Parts: sequence; C-alpha cells; structure tokens
Amino acid sequence: MKKSILATLLLILPLISSVEARLSRLTRAEIAASVDCKDAICTRIVKRHLIRDLKGCQIDPALVKTTPELASSARLDNVSVDGRSAFLGIFPAPYSYRISLSPDKGLIIRANVYFTNHEDLSDQTLFEMQDKLNEAAAKWTQYNPYSFPVTFKFLITKKRSEADVKTKLLIDRYTRGPYFSLWTTHWGASTISHEMGHVMGLDDEYSNTPFYKLTYCDRSSIMCTSQRPYPYHYYLIVRRMLCSI
Repeated sequence: MKKSILATLLLILPLISSVEARLSRLTRAEIAASVDCKDAICTRIVKRHLIRDLKGCQIDPALVKTTPELASSARLDNVSVDGRSAFLGIFPAPYSYRISLSPDKGLIIRANVYFTNHEDLSDQTLFEMQDKLNEAAAKWTQYNPYSFPVTFKFLITKKRSEADVKTKLLIDRYTRGPYFSLWTTHWGASTISHEMGHVMGLDDEYSNTPFYKLTYCDRSSIMCTSQRPYPYHYYLIVRRMLCSI
C-alpha cells in the first residue's frame, strides 16, 4: 500500500509543479483587465481556471464582450463546446454545452442532463429535479454581466445521444459527486448551479487537492460556496464560442 501511494505521489507532484510554473507565467494584465478582477485571490483563481482548461483556448476578454456580433459576422451559430478540464488538478474531466445566437441579439447557452437510471425514476422525481435545474438556469441568467442577453437552459433528456452530462441520480442518499458520475435528490438548486458550472467547464475555486497552494476563495462565488456567478465565469464560458473562428 505504501509503495502504491508513493508511486502515485511521484506521478502527481511533477504535474502540480508544471501547473504552478505555467501559472507563474500568466500575468495579471493578461486576464484581469476585462474580467472584473480587483484582488489577488480573484486573479489567481482565474489563472487556475485557464490553466486547468485542457483545450487551451484563450480569447481577449474585450472581444468576448462582442460575441454575438462576431459570431453573426462569421455565420457561427449553434456551436457545440466540448473539452476537458483538470478536475482536482489531475483528472481530465469532460465538459460539454452548446451556445447559439438568440433572436434578441444575445446568446442561449444549453446543457442537457441525462440520468443513466432514468427508467427507474418516478415522474415526480424527474419533475422535481427539472424544477431545480430551471432555478439553477435562472440564477445563471440573472447575473449575466454583458450588455447583450445571455439565457441559460438546463434540461433533463431521456436520450443519451442528447446528453452533455451523463450521471446516475441517487434517491435520498448523500453524495458529493463528482458531477459526471453521481447526483442526488438531496441537492438543492444552489448546489446544482455549482455542478452545472462544472458541466460548462468551470473549476472548483476552493482548495480541492492536497498539493495545491490556494486555500481561500471568494465565499460568495458560485464555484466556491454555490452562491452566485461572477463576471469572469461568463467570460470563461462564452469565450469558447469564438474559439472556432
């Protein structure tokens, strides 16, 4: 057992060192000017989001503020966004969602949830989970910082081919996930708002690995304590629409 733990540590520590080295090369000016970071904690958190996104797409935040116009000019619509993020700083966990242009010159961001055991779930359970997803989507829509509308839609699907996240739903049992494996009916809308942040490629902002130095995060952030999204969260999600231009 001790040899196994040591072998794992020897594999993980170089990766953590590499992440730290890449983080140090990202300057505050690169990411803070247009994503509303006003302190060192915010800047460091955004850096970690960018580094852990294994897709490596970085778009000028000023351009992201004009996403509908740029996407329309490029005849870009209904973009499927798929990638992986270093969950816990190590595991390449999937993210998936779609971004389309809306009639009101804004964006619609959709993500579908597929419960792998849906045939065993009652209509009432599915109704209650959809209600929580609706509330989570409303929260993400409410705090949109851009001058154009951004509407979020999180829907349960019974078709595996339509899923952005596939997970088993536990009934009246506790779990912390992970989001791509286990959900529970015990979760409220706030927790689901946080988990859907993962589905859209956002990282946890609290210290979620024993090797990472960040131990504090803004406790009102949706990816820290599930309270509310911040402007930089929208930048991180919306920017990916422009990655294919």
